[in-house]
Amino acid sequence: MEGIIDQEKFIEVMYNGRYGVFSFSEEAISLYCEHMGLKRKDFNEQQIDRHDANMLEIVKDLGKRANGQFCNIMIRTIPKEYKDFYRIIVSLSCPECVRIDYKGYKLARIGEILSSHDLPFKQKQIEILYILNLKNGHNSESEDEYDSCEDYSDDIY
Repeated sequence: MEGIIDQEKFIEVMYNGRYGVFSFSEEAISLYCEHMGLKRKDFNEQQIDRHDANMLEIVKDLGKRANGQFCNIMIRTIPKEYKDFYRIIVSLSCPECVRIDYKGYKLARIGEILSSHDLPFKQKQIEILYILNLKNGHNSESEDEYDSCEDYSDDIY
């Protein structure tokens, strides 16, 4: 996916669109370490958040040259509010994919509403009912709007 995203509302998430281990090329790692002021020996690519803005910029700049061995880095755009609720699904039978934990999102939102001291009880009830009626955490027709586990066609980088 190319173009500028609204960083106030969305984040981008990297995942491996082919069979194999998610990894970066040495060129991508070197650029990241240089940009972040790290020594190569201190870099562990498994500790990089899949939504790390600095690495995403490097991946976009390098394109396919950012891919490690057996890796085709793809990028999925998801609403920022799901940042703590996306999971990278790894399976032996298919490439990685990004999945949103909508139930976890709804429970967290309900917890925030219940613990709010600013909302009157009736307003809490209304907001909780609204959240419970959402299909996927949003008022959307699609259950899998931000789920890359079935469809890779628009994300190939």
